[in-house]
Amino acid sequence: MTSLRSCGATFIVTLAAALLIGPPAAAQSSPPPAPSPAPSTQLPPASAAPPAFSFRGSFRAYDFTRQNASTGIGGAGQVNQQSIELGLALHADYRFADTPFSVGASYLVAVPTNGCVSPVSHLSPPCGKLKAPALNPDDSLPGFALNALYEAYVQYKNPHLNVKLGDQVFNTLWTSSSDTRIKPTAFQGIDLVYSASPVWSVELADMIRFQGRVNSTFEKNTLMTSFPAGTAGTPANTFVPGGNSIPTAGLQYARIGYAGTNGLTTAVHLYRFDDIANLAWVEAKYTALGQRTKPFVAFHGGYERETGAAVLGKIYSTPVGVQAGGSAYRRQRCRWTS
Repeated sequence: MTSLRSCGATFIVTLAAALLIGPPAAAQSSPPPAPSPAPSTQLPPASAAPPAFSFRGSFRAYDFTRQNASTGIGGAGQVNQQSIELGLALHADYRFADTPFSVGASYLVAVPTNGCVSPVSHLSPPCGKLKAPALNPDDSLPGFALNALYEAYVQYKNPHLNVKLGDQVFNTLWTSSSDTRIKPTAFQGIDLVYSASPVWSVELADMIRFQGRVNSTFEKNTLMTSFPAGTAGTPANTFVPGGNSIPTAGLQYARIGYAGTNGLTTAVHLYRFDDIANLAWVEAKYTALGQRTKPFVAFHGGYERETGAAVLGKIYSTPVGVQAGGSAYRRQRCRWTS
């Protein structure tokens, strides 16, 4: 008699049984299998080393449309925008044998589908500055051709220390890769992460140049102080008259983090955006691991002030937030038994 029995608290599908059973047994006419040898006193062979060379890629296709206000500031309406872009990104890594050193690079090529491949072409018809109901390009995608070597680095990595030097995608709370369009943003500099123990880690970074998601060169500016591809096109994230970027020296970053086995994780992040602002950010989260619903409470808070030349003006920000939650429902797993 076969019955269905409910068991466990989480839903897990496993093929372990099938893997252990293996292929069907041989026919009865086959000789019986040889007896198992005595247990070996030798250590099992070491796992195979990762391949020295690895390669991967991705293809992206975007139809990015922006609907603008019909009246605009002072009654001057803005024409709606649309850009359709195709992009191919390739990444390669090479690890030097029996060493903690490796090198890596990422390259992207992207083209629009309207034939207006130059950002300068968007400053006049037929590629830009059009009147409604026509659609102007949106250069935050971007809406022009792009060829960018956005990663080229050397890396040292062992179980306790990871150092990456060169052009790289640098992801932290307030220097994210902004990887929501054709290409991610990237930085030029050095990033060092040291794990003092399984629960404590320290990170230090110094980035001297920035490559935006619509640029192919590394420059001394930021997302807030640059124009697309160095042209005087329509800036999406700056307010500088005349179409000129604002040069800044870069950014410095420090983090100390704790991730304990008792359900507590916390980190302190310190940023210095040269001639823009200093930022201190604290995050902490506690999860009651012994409870079935795993309730948690989290805190986030920061303090930011302008610094140096303050090229973006006065900045005074003190955001604070508290979050609480838990798992109200957990799916059960079931299995057939005989």
